[in-house]
Amino acid sequence: MLVKDVMTTDVRTCPPGATVAGAARIMSARECGIVPIVDSRRRLVGVITDRDVCLAIASRVRNPEELPVTDVMTRIAHGCSAEGTVSDALQVMKRHHVRRLPVVDAYGQLVGLLSIDDVMAKMDTPADDPIARAVFDTLKSLAAHAVSP
Repeated sequence: MLVKDVMTTDVRTCPPGATVAGAARIMSARECGIVPIVDSRRRLVGVITDRDVCLAIASRVRNPEELPVTDVMTRIAHGCSAEGTVSDALQVMKRHHVRRLPVVDAYGQLVGLLSIDDVMAKMDTPADDPIARAVFDTLKSLAAHAVSP
């Protein structure tokens, strides 16, 4: 299975000049936990997650309306290619302990996002082991709830 067959392509982004509050509003409206930060050419410069927002608000004295996303975003965002395999993308997620990967083209432009939820939604339930099946069914149910229509 290729990343392009599973990834989300309708992705809201922020420019580097956006605020943490603005990114949080996007997450709330889209019911997602990540917003890619892209420049004027749609090249990925970083990502901000719901965790980044929470930690920034809890640990900073500044108003989130005045706090730039560039102060709290992850600058080195591990990504993948739309033409890559889901298996390879899962290895990147595992290696870097992340649940979501920006999908970029050869020019570094954002073309989508791949989440573990996207992958779970496309997978079939394992048949052999009842415990594995129960774990899988639970994770798939949680993933389905987290994916926006």
